[in-house]
Amino acid sequence: MNIRREYNSPNCILILDGFGDESFTSDDPKLFSVVINAECHFLLKSIKLHGGKVFLEKLTEIVNNYAQQLLSGIVHHQANSHQEERITIEKVPNSQLHRLTHYPNPTSSQESIILDLNILELFDLVDTLDQFLIDTRTLPELSSRIKPLSRHHRHIEGGSAAKRVLPLLIGLVGLVITGVGIYLMPIPKVHRPSNKSLNHSSDLIVPQASTSPIR
Repeated sequence: MNIRREYNSPNCILILDGFGDESFTSDDPKLFSVVINAECHFLLKSIKLHGGKVFLEKLTEIVNNYAQQLLSGIVHHQANSHQEERITIEKVPNSQLHRLTHYPNPTSSQESIILDLNILELFDLVDTLDQFLIDTRTLPELSSRIKPLSRHHRHIEGGSAAKRVLPLLIGLVGLVITGVGIYLMPIPKVHRPSNKSLNHSSDLIVPQASTSPIR
């Protein structure tokens, strides 16, 4: 039985076509077990990515690892063989773009596809693929193979993140303490002279120099 599944985010759409398991009743969601075609569309891009099972596996794994690399600062090796269909993603130098390249199987007549994604498009792609991965009724064997960062990587990530955040927190705490101290300082009072004191000062007798002759 033919099945189509769609996963959407504001800038990205993933469409999967394939076959399901016939053992489920019409009241149950069909188990999507075989993918025939996968298409990835971006709202502001006229070019779409497409392929079969290998394409979907590579796209999911490479994008997942790259997103975790951006968030953690830990570089993940993009395992690809030049003898098969490949997907790579890398930061474009001197820009805020991320270049996603799909290299088809060398035996096919398809040309490579290059897409430069901004940060919103990249994380909408990540979100769309996450929706697919958490769908237990669609290719469950694929989602079970793609794991989050290992404990070792999480330990390194936590340490490096703490080193990056600690100076910022110290600076913010110092700024807050300074602001509170200035706020709590008493406002100096300015004493304006009263009219009485002004009148008194005007009545003061200034002694005059003696004019008696010096003998």
